[in-house]
Amino acid sequence: MGDEVEPPTKGPDMTTNVKARYSNGALVPLEPLDLEEGKEVTVSIEDVRPPGNALHVLQAVAGAWKGTHDPEELLRNIYSDRLVNARPEPKI
Repeated sequence: MGDEVEPPTKGPDMTTNVKARYSNGALVPLEPLDLEEGKEVTVSIEDVRPPGNALHVLQAVAGAWKGTHDPEELLRNIYSDRLVNARPEPKI
């Protein structure tokens, strides 16, 4: 009984990020893959937007808050709140 062999344990899943291009209905890796032929994998797709698009989005939403608040009222509220004494008076 002392010669029992433990069954192999499954190791942690390996995650590798690989850039690919979608072409003619297939994902084509842009770098070599260290996989056996016929190996099944799970693919997660992250749509990467070109950097120029970020500026377009920023320009589209710029000024969206305009007219929704009064900056002068905000300053008045901040300064009036500073006048409120919220600290307990120390007992000596």
